[in-house]
Amino acid sequence: MLLGLVALGVLALYLAIERGTVNSWDGLAMASVARNLLQHGSLKECCNAFGAYPRDPGPYAKSGIGYSLALVPLWHFQLRSDPKGAI
Repeated sequence: MLLGLVALGVLALYLAIERGTVNSWDGLAMASVARNLLQHGSLKECCNAFGAYPRDPGPYAKSGIGYSLALVPLWHFQLRSDPKGAI
């Protein structure tokens, strides 16, 4: 239980100081898929999510969908709290 609390604390600290930039192409694509999943219910890359533009017209799920699914609640919170700051 203590280890779980420490892990949650580290995650909360990371989210508090994160600047909203993703440096890897995979991360950009997964953020794009997560935003499109939230807004349109589609697993394809879309939108200008952190500067990610679609490079592959197919679903990104072929390379893994777990990270995108984990980002959906965070996108929901971001779009509700500051829609213009979510680009």
